[in-house]
Amino acid sequence: MPGYRFGKHPPQVDYRSLRLSNYLTAALPPPPPSSDTLARVYAELKVSDPTTLFPMDGNDTLGDCTCAALAHAITVNEGLLGVKRIMPKAQVVKLYMHLTGGVDSGLNELNVLNYWRQNKVESDKIVAYATIAPKNHTHVQQAIELFGGVYLGFQVQPGIRRPSALDPRDADQRRPCRLRRGLRPDGGDGADLGQHAAGDLGLVGRVRR
Repeated sequence: MPGYRFGKHPPQVDYRSLRLSNYLTAALPPPPPSSDTLARVYAELKVSDPTTLFPMDGNDTLGDCTCAALAHAITVNEGLLGVKRIMPKAQVVKLYMHLTGGVDSGLNELNVLNYWRQNKVESDKIVAYATIAPKNHTHVQQAIELFGGVYLGFQVQPGIRRPSALDPRDADQRRPCRLRRGLRPDGGDGADLGQHAAGDLGLVGRVRR
């Protein structure tokens, strides 16, 4: 498929994974009606072009979406601190090929997270990660507000390839795209989720061209 590649494998569950729901107590206030991590990053870095901060990272020719999303998460996390760090495409592809054994096979997000927890990527290594029940939108919103984003996977709808299938509100290709219901998915994609408002969720990076 020219221009886009999917590479997220079906979700894998590990009973040992931490669960965010076990740490969100009743004392925590509800999430705000909207939250936009990307706007905060733009303000800190004084850069407002998503194609500069969040390039394709090889995901137009390779199924490395899970590693591209990791790279974008690093950019977001550092950007919130006022540090501009963009993982080079060559490093993203190198990480992807290392984890796949040198073949363009796509990856499981759990394996990527476990690798990142045990090994440094771009001089950073996460201490831990926690799973979120995907249907619990309140917890998804809480995670965006507390941590700046959610590393997730989703089934891609035909609108990504065929603009005519997109929600009419998303004619502007630089806006976050809304995933319409009732369309058969084309494949799986990994992404960093950093926005929510009025029931819509916004993905970070790899802007549709």
